Amino acid sequence: MAARLRKARRRRYVVDYDWLWQRHDPTARAALRAVVSHVSPDVAHSTLDRFIASLPADSRGVRGRAGWAVFPVDTDCGAAAVDIVSGGEDVADGIQSGADAVFDALTQVDGVSITWHQLTSPDTCRPE
Repeated sequence: MAARLRKARRRRYVVDYDWLWQRHDPTARAALRAVVSHVSPDVAHSTLDRFIASLPADSRGVRGRAGWAVFPVDTDCGAAAVDIVSGGEDVADGIQSGADAVFDALTQVDGVSITWHQLTSPDTCRPE
């Protein structure tokens, strides 16, 4: 899976318009992965799980808010991860709004760090 890493661990994500607009269809779905880590992997997982559970779910059980959805991701490194997915004309706003929600909720817990990965492979976005 191709991804460009945003190195800051406790910084808000800022939309990279070059990443979004260089895609074949700039309004197609885009996915930003938030990888959450903590000295205790259980804290990272439980913090992310609480955030996801706090979001409204649609009739299919997909959680998110207007303009974005989140999908938990299995990792090999013990960290917790979630893909923030958005699309359409407001894809940049959706990605930013979802990233802000993740950051605001998770950084309330001491020791939690987040790395941002802009996913570039088209198969990394979940189907509608």
